[in-house]
Amino acid sequence: MDDPVLTLANEMYRKGIEAEMAGDIDAAKYYYAQAAIKFYQSASYVKGVAHEVRIKKAEECKNRIENLKMVATQHNNAQIQGEHIKENRSEVLEIVQPDVKFADVVGLNEVKERLRIAMVYPKKYGNLFKKYGLKHGGRIIMYGPPGCGKTLIARACAGELNLQLINGNVARLMSKWVGEAEKNIAYMFAQVRNMKEAVLFLDEIDALGASREKVSSSTVARRVVTQLLVEMNNLPEGILLIAATNVPWILDSALIRTGRLGTPVFVPPPDKDERKFLFERCIRERPVDETVDAEVLADMTEGYSASDIADVGGICEWAATMALRDTIKEGKVRKINMDDFIKVIKGGYVKPSVIPWLIEAQRKISRNPDVSRAFPELLDFITNFGK
Repeated sequence: MDDPVLTLANEMYRKGIEAEMAGDIDAAKYYYAQAAIKFYQSASYVKGVAHEVRIKKAEECKNRIENLKMVATQHNNAQIQGEHIKENRSEVLEIVQPDVKFADVVGLNEVKERLRIAMVYPKKYGNLFKKYGLKHGGRIIMYGPPGCGKTLIARACAGELNLQLINGNVARLMSKWVGEAEKNIAYMFAQVRNMKEAVLFLDEIDALGASREKVSSSTVARRVVTQLLVEMNNLPEGILLIAATNVPWILDSALIRTGRLGTPVFVPPPDKDERKFLFERCIRERPVDETVDAEVLADMTEGYSASDIADVGGICEWAATMALRDTIKEGKVRKINMDDFIKVIKGGYVKPSVIPWLIEAQRKISRNPDVSRAFPELLDFITNFGK
C-alpha cells in the first residue's frame, strides 16, 4: 500500500532541488524543511531498513538547509566586500581503489556479463575489439530498485579492471548557486579527462539528468541537463562511465538513447537462489541452531532486496538482535533460531522495499508507454514477478 506521506516528502524534496538549482535559496530551505518533517513522519510508520532510509533522508534535508545557510552567509559577505564566491570544486569528486570484484557480488550474473562486454573485455582484448571495429571503453546505465547492488557492482567492475573508481558527488554538484552546477559538472569531467584510464560512477544520475520536459520551467535546470549531455559526448575512450538510478522514468530521453549510455541494464532484486545464498552467508557468520532453514527463508522473502536481508537493519541483524537480547537477559547464550527470523519477517520489522518500487514502476508504465519501450527489461520483470 502506498504511503501518501512518503509521496509528499519526495515531492517536497524534488521541489527543494529545483529551487536550489534555480538559485531560490529561501524556497529551497522551505521545501527541504517540509520534506524533513514528512520523512520523519513517514519513518514512524515503518521499521528496519525503510525506517533508517527515511531518517537518513530527513537528515539529508536538514544538512542541505544548513549548507544553504552557509552559502547565503558567504554570498552576503562577498557582496559586502565586493568579492566573488569561489567554490571548492575538489569536493565534487571522490577517488577510490575498489578491493572487490565480480566474484564478491552475489548473483546478478546477467548484469555482470553486460558489464564485461561493455567495459572489461574491451580493455582485456583491445586488439580484438579493434579488429572488429569496436571502440575501447564503454558506457552503461543501470537501473532498478534501491538496495539491490548497483553501487557494489560498479565498484566491482573497477576492481575487475584494477582501475580507480571516481565517484561523482551528485549532492555536491547540485548544491550551488545559479550557474555553479554547470561549472561543477564541467570541472568534474575536465578532471576525469586528465586521467588516462578510470571508471566514472554517477549514482542517482536522475538528480542531474531529469527530463527537461518534467523539471520545472527553470532554465537553470534545463542548462544542467544540457551541460551533462555535452560533457558526456567528449569523454576519451579510456574513461568508462557507469550511471545508476532508482527512478529511470524521470530521465531525459537524450540520456538513454542508443549510444549515449548504452542500452539500459536492469539490476533486479535477488531471486530465490540469491536470497538463499544471502541467508546461508548470514547463518555461517552467526551462532544459529539447526532449526534455521535458508531455503524456507528464501521462499518467505520474495520482494525483499539484498539490503533488506543482509545490511544494517536488515532481517539477519534483527534476528541476531533478538537472540542477543535474550542472552543478555538470561545470562546464557541463546542461538538464533527459525522463530527469530519468522518473527522479523511476519512481524513487519523489515518490510519488502522492492514492492512499493514495483508498484510505482507499474504506475509509470501504465501512464506512459514510452517508459516500457525505453526499459523493456523492467516491463518483463513486472509481468513475471511472483510467477
